[in-house]
Amino acid sequence: MKAIINATLCSMVFLYSFDSVGQQIMKDMNGKQLLESKYVDVKGSPFFKDEYIKGSATLQNKQTFTNVFLRYDQVQDMVFFKNDMAEENAMTFASPAVEFKIPMGTDTATFARLSTGNLKNDGYYQVLYNGNTTLLKKIRKKLVTKSTYGTAGEEKNISSVINYFVITAAGKLLPISPETKSILKTLGSKQEAMEKYISSDSIDLKKDKDLAAVIAYYDTLT
Repeated sequence: MKAIINATLCSMVFLYSFDSVGQQIMKDMNGKQLLESKYVDVKGSPFFKDEYIKGSATLQNKQTFTNVFLRYDQVQDMVFFKNDMAEENAMTFASPAVEFKIPMGTDTATFARLSTGNLKNDGYYQVLYNGNTTLLKKIRKKLVTKSTYGTAGEEKNISSVINYFVITAAGKLLPISPETKSILKTLGSKQEAMEKYISSDSIDLKKDKDLAAVIAYYDTLT
């Protein structure tokens, strides 16, 4: 297992962890009691997954915990935990989580916290591929409330915006779209080989796993 990687990429700090150092949750996690927002009569989900799922989290103080129930609120960009599902209220980590992992069947969704020096870009990103080049996905959700015409009621909806980014070998955080033109322009080199690979029948850029495969292939060329 690798130790915590605290890599400074130009003006950006990318905190990404693989460490595992114990499971004394009740004593060591030092969670802060914090009531979750109650999303009542809302269309759409504010969460990455609606249910709590047993996963793992690594904190800024380098403690890592496994078998803790996690739910990621993408409206607040906060991860909540429970020691067990019998607990009524969830908590947040006293020391911020720099990474957390949520199993998804045979796969695992990994999220890492970016501190870029720009509050607009700070927060948790899903790591789709981590190599010489890193591919990230950010889903920003917002609770939108509007009055219902002709009534005293209101309608609440969750809106979502999905963005992708790459961190280059030089440490630059760059936006990228799941389109051939954007990928070639952003990566900048090996365009002939990349275009040939992307145009193959097996690649669907609308699928995260295929977009990750494209970035992984690019890494083999550099």
